[in-house]
Formats: sequence, C-alpha cells, structure tokens
Amino acid sequence: MRKFLFKITYLILFFIIMGAINYALDEQMIFHQENLEKAVEGLQKEDTIYGVSHVHKPYLHFKYAKQLKRPKDVLVIGASDCAQLGENIFKGMDVFSQWAPGSGLFFQLAILNEYDKRGMLPKQVVLALRPYYISNKDPRPLDVIAEPYLEMLEKMNLEQPTLGVTSIKILKDKFQELFSAKYLVYNLKSETHEISKVKTLNERFIMFPDGTVKNNFIPQKEIAENTLQETIEFYSEAINSPKSELILLHHKLIDYLQDKGVVVSFFILPFHPKMMNDKSFKEVNKKWKLYTRELERKYRVKLFGGTDPTDFGLTETDFLDISHVKRGSMWKLFSFFKDQNPLN
Repeated sequence: MRKFLFKITYLILFFIIMGAINYALDEQMIFHQENLEKAVEGLQKEDTIYGVSHVHKPYLHFKYAKQLKRPKDVLVIGASDCAQLGENIFKGMDVFSQWAPGSGLFFQLAILNEYDKRGMLPKQVVLALRPYYISNKDPRPLDVIAEPYLEMLEKMNLEQPTLGVTSIKILKDKFQELFSAKYLVYNLKSETHEISKVKTLNERFIMFPDGTVKNNFIPQKEIAENTLQETIEFYSEAINSPKSELILLHHKLIDYLQDKGVVVSFFILPFHPKMMNDKSFKEVNKKWKLYTRELERKYRVKLFGGTDPTDFGLTETDFLDISHVKRGSMWKLFSFFKDQNPLN
C-alpha cells in the first residue's frame, strides 16, 4: 500500500512539474496570449515584427482588430493561402492581411464582427475562398472566435450553425496541453519566440506591417504521393458535400457587408498542378468552379485568382508545397488582372 501511495505521489508531482514548465515556457502562447500585445503595438506602428509564429496568428488578429485606430482601405481575411497577399499586391493602399492557419468562414465572420462593432469596417474586404469553407461544420475551438462569431450570427438573424460547445472544447484542449508530454518536448526543444522588432530579414517568423509574412513555409522539392492523394481526397469530399446552412451563412455575410457599403471580393488560390493533373479531381473541380462563378454573377463580386494554375501561368516551381505559393508567384498570379486595385 505504501509503495502504491509513493507511486501516486511521484506521478502527481511529475504532472505538477510538467504543467508548471508548460505554463512557464508556453511557446504556442496557449496560456500567455497577453505577450502578443507587444506585436500588435509594433505592427500598428508600421514595425516589422519577429517572433510571432503561425500558431499565434488567430489570437494576434483579434487583438489587432480590437486596437485598430482607423479603418483600413482593404482587409484580406482567410487562411495561409493569404500569407503573401497584402500591400505588395494592392499597391498604394492601406492593407492588412488577417490570415491564420486553417481558418475559414467562422474566422471571417468573427473577425469582421470585431471591426463592425467598433465602426472600423474597411472600404474593401477580400475574402479567401476554399471548398472547406462551406462544407466543414465543426469550427476550430478557439476562444477568441466563439463570442464575436455568435454576435455576428445574431446581427444576420441566423441561429445555425452555433458554437455552443466551444467553451468546453477550449477548456479540454488547454487542460490537455498543460499536462502534455508532447507539449513539454515541444517547449523544451523550440527556440524562444521573443517578440521584438526585426533586426535582419534572415530571422524566422517575420511578420510585416500589412500582416503578410516572409516565405517561412518549408519549400518541398517533391510532393509526396500520399500527401497529394490526401489533399485530393480532402478537397474532393469538401466539394462534393457542401452544407446548405454554410452556403446560406456565406451568402448572408456577403449581403451584410454589401448593405454596409463594403466592397466584397474573393481570392481563390489555384490548386497545385499535380492536383489538376488528376482526371477525377479535375472533374470534381467543375462543381467548385460553378459555385464561385455563381457567386460572382449573383453578387457582382470580383474574383481574384481561380482554381486552375495554368490560367495564370503558374507551374510547380511557383508552389512552395501542395497549398502555398511563393511571394513572387502571387505577383505573377495578380498580373493577369488588368486592374489590381479592387476599389475601381
């Protein structure tokens, strides 16, 4: 019995120590999001910031929206396909790219609500558009999204889909990370992400004042066959199984912004050439292309980009990996639009 109690005591001590280390180091800022205040302050002073990794982006963007002093000309809102889309594309305009990894429709609604309730909606909103935006009903369990998202639904007189269990998911995820051996290893191995002004462009995790980043996605010389097939399956399923309530939500968002006098346009990053070389995916993609064209006609919105890379002269060398392009390749894509100024 005594040995058993000793084991239990040591186990409890181990978890307490592990939790304390995870809480103190906290490289993903799960418990210390207040550290991002320094980054927000720097970005609003037009500083280039070091130390904000991709996992911090959702929290940073909501802090940014809550502290913005005057409306932007353009807000770009989406996932990592927007990482290189800012003032480098919309020349001479005050732009901020609100992108966070894996974000979709729920993130777009929530972040726009933060601007809306402060009277800070921009002249123009460029919304990223991917098939999973209207097929995935389960939003990422981020506490910063839940409340503003539900507020936006109420403004649009919509009740579904909701985030009723989000707070439970958040607490569960935080609790798991606090006592996670995997997170402990991550914290001990990661270099410290001290947030500060950039001293040299060779530093990692660089974020520019317009919200874009240095190309710090790891370029792949060759796309693995299993990665290609998994991506094809993921997007094929999303295209083949859109949710009617998400389509309604998508359309309502456009209506809401246009009623507020905001010019709405969409950015569609082309699929990787190897995906478009797959005959079955090429056939499935026709449905997605039809949906985007219907949006364009119904709401008279501009579409920047498209699904087929060959339409814009993009080849495999323009892609960093299966779903990200190089900064220069983004310029190449936009050069196919005679008018790069979305407000004209």
